[in-house]
Amino acid sequence: MDSQFNVQGGFDEAAQARSSNVNAESPTSSSSVPRPAAPHQPPGGRRGRFPVKKRATPAVKRGLHAFCADGDVTQVINLLRSFEFQRPAAPPESPAAAGGAGEDDVDDDLRAPLVAAADGAHVHVVRYLLEFWFRDRIDAALRVDLGLAAARNGNLDILRLALDDDPSRQSCHQERRGVSRAEMAVFGASVLHAVVEHEDMVRYLLSLGIDPNICLNPSGEQGQERFNYFSTTALHAAAARSTPRVFALLLGAGARLQNAYPLHAAAGAPATLSPDDGRISMMSYLVHDLGLDINASDDGTVSPYAWGTPLHHAVAGAHVERVRWLLGNGADPTLRDQFYQRPLENSSFGLGNQEIEELIRAAGGG
Repeated sequence: MDSQFNVQGGFDEAAQARSSNVNAESPTSSSSVPRPAAPHQPPGGRRGRFPVKKRATPAVKRGLHAFCADGDVTQVINLLRSFEFQRPAAPPESPAAAGGAGEDDVDDDLRAPLVAAADGAHVHVVRYLLEFWFRDRIDAALRVDLGLAAARNGNLDILRLALDDDPSRQSCHQERRGVSRAEMAVFGASVLHAVVEHEDMVRYLLSLGIDPNICLNPSGEQGQERFNYFSTTALHAAAARSTPRVFALLLGAGARLQNAYPLHAAAGAPATLSPDDGRISMMSYLVHDLGLDINASDDGTVSPYAWGTPLHHAVAGAHVERVRWLLGNGADPTLRDQFYQRPLENSSFGLGNQEIEELIRAAGGG
């Protein structure tokens, strides 16, 4: 039972904490001589006028997470006011860290609930947590987590809040240290390719000056450059999952087609990411509007198991309509990849399709 969410336990403990505070503040009986109340002395020698809050138990923490995920801002506020939660550690470069505010921070009880609220697109909960609990303690990694959550649910307001850009202009704190250039580079490299399905988000990030050619280096080896400044990740993601309008936005912002294989990405994109009709419109844009070679061979950066022409990619993914479109627009079914295989021979990967075989054989590629 303890491993499951005990939301009622959080309610009970919050009520008990409020009750104890009320009892502690109730006046003595009229028959007794009133004595001046002893000043409240919180742990660590700090004085204050509020009662000492109890440390949040695991049940309370699970309740907080559940309320954040559900978007119940009233209960979130009640729990945070009734119990002591560990605040996130201040980033080293922040004013809070410079003042020693992060010395006692060991665990962070609020990061996971914040991301849960962002995943649920609960803007009001995210705004409250950032304003009153994180303030200048949000780091680059948390910004990226919030940005990826925004990408998953398509909420532009969450994306803006991740970058301290409150769309409601309701911020009442001036302690935010802002987003550094280094943080913005990490954010763009991590989030831009994830938001390509949402044109408004792409426009917003590009308006901030994010370079569509930058991506984080996946190896992360010591001594190696952190960023890849010649990345094609954003273009490939747009070709596989987005629209020609978004692809054109990336090109307009300086995305380079050199060493990119967007036609291969569109031809082989899994059907779970985009239906055939969406990819056919993208392939038509790439071939007829941008003039990409329909028979070009890639270098394996798009798909490690289907190196070759766009037709190789479409056949390997068993995309019947894409194969039909490629063949009808000049794709050569006799070309071989670097393993000396023709497109039809890629069906040996277990993704064979009788209709595809008939199409290719009819086109002379059997």
